[in-house]
Amino acid sequence: MERVRFRNRVPDRIEHRLYEPVLGALARTGRAARRLASGSVHLYLGYGFLGLLSLFAVLAVGR
Repeated sequence: MERVRFRNRVPDRIEHRLYEPVLGALARTGRAARRLASGSVHLYLGYGFLGLLSLFAVLAVGR
């Protein structure tokens, strides 16, 4: 006696049109951000300082 198998794959439109572009953009952003991570504590402190200055500038302009 022979077994019969049936397999049908239906492509998921949401996955291909929404998730894949979003995940691709996140992966590209992660690869770009990896260049900023050099392991230098001084550089990380500088990033934090620039972030605070940017935040203060946005808050000052927003008033």
